[in-house]
Amino acid sequence: MITPNDKCRECNHYQPSDQYTFGYCKRTGDHAPVPCEHFKSRKVSPIMRQFYDLKAKYPDAVLLFRCGDFYESYEQDAEICARTLGITLTKRNSDRTKLAGFPHHALDTYLPRLIRAGYRIAICDQLEDPKLTKKLVKRGITETI
Repeated sequence: MITPNDKCRECNHYQPSDQYTFGYCKRTGDHAPVPCEHFKSRKVSPIMRQFYDLKAKYPDAVLLFRCGDFYESYEQDAEICARTLGITLTKRNSDRTKLAGFPHHALDTYLPRLIRAGYRIAICDQLEDPKLTKKLVKRGITETI
């Protein structure tokens, strides 16, 4: 749950943790994942940790993250997808992370719209069958556009 300490006084923006901050600071305009001294650390779920690790490798791309039958995007990527694709921007209940997503079978519909809008895209897919593991499903970037 987000507490008042999770909101930066400098840029008035929520951040996931002190180790994984997106750096989408309205004051500096920085778009790289960088550590930020303004935030106190808090727990990040394993799936969000996986997302932030992949986002750190592709900071300039909109990351479409496969979760079950959906491609989801989080934080600033979710805002971009919601605005560009005309889909709903919502928040995860557990940590209030911004979220936008669409069914995986609609990728052929939505991907061209993001490309025409001029965004670089990184597609993250599940690399193993979720039915065969009791742990977090391995995911990786399978395509960049």
